[in-house]
Amino acid sequence: MNNKNSDYFTIRRVKPLVILGVLILGSAALFIPNFFELINGMQTMNPVIELEDGLMHLLGCIIALSCLFIITLLTKKKAQSAKSFLMAGSIAGIILIFIFPRIMKFQVDKFIDKNHYLYCKRASYHSGKYDSYVYTSNEEICRSLSKK
Repeated sequence: MNNKNSDYFTIRRVKPLVILGVLILGSAALFIPNFFELINGMQTMNPVIELEDGLMHLLGCIIALSCLFIITLLTKKKAQSAKSFLMAGSIAGIILIFIFPRIMKFQVDKFIDKNHYLYCKRASYHSGKYDSYVYTSNEEICRSLSKK
C-alpha cells in the first residue's frame, strides 16, 4: 500500500515537472540570446541596438518557474523551510516580471542618450504590451532598416 501511494505521488508530480521544465527551457531559449545580444550590442557600440521589451519579462518567469519546479520536486515532509524560501523566490520572480523590463528600458535609454543613438521609429514596432525599440547610430542606418 505504501509503495502504491508513493508511485501515485511520483506519477502525479511528473506532469507538472514536465510542463514547468518545458516552460523554463522555452523562456530561457528566448530570453538569454536576446539579453546577451542587447548587452553585446551596447558593449561593442553596435550601429543597431534593439530592445525587445516583451522578452525582458521572461527573466522573472524563469526565476518564478524554476522555484516552482524545485518546490514540486520536494516532498511534503522534507525541507519545509526550503519550500517557504522558494515560494518567496517565486513571488520575487513574479514581481520581477513587471519591474525588469522597466529597469532595462531605463538603462538602455541612459546608454542611448549618452552615446547619441537615434530612436528608429520606422524599424520599431509596438503591439500592446510587447514593444521592440530599435536604436541606430545614424539616420542612414534607420532608413535602410525601414526598407527591409
